[in-house]
Amino acid sequence: MICEIQIRTKLQDAWAEFTHDVHCRVPAEFQADYETAIADIASRLAAEDKSALAVRDILQRQTEKKDLNDFRND
Repeated sequence: MICEIQIRTKLQDAWAEFTHDVHCRVPAEFQADYETAIADIASRLAAEDKSALAVRDILQRQTEKKDLNDFRND
């Protein structure tokens, strides 16, 4: 059995769902404009996703440091 496992952020998952729902509705005559617009939005969302992951990492390090300090104080 072969399977595919996808690991995505919530933003990536929402974007995939949106593009999947909308992609089939775009008439052929507008496909090139649609692809350009989608690529532009995807690029900006990728940057925002990277920023959000950086914030998550900062908060995770803060939690780990607090846990270590609590352990040392026990």
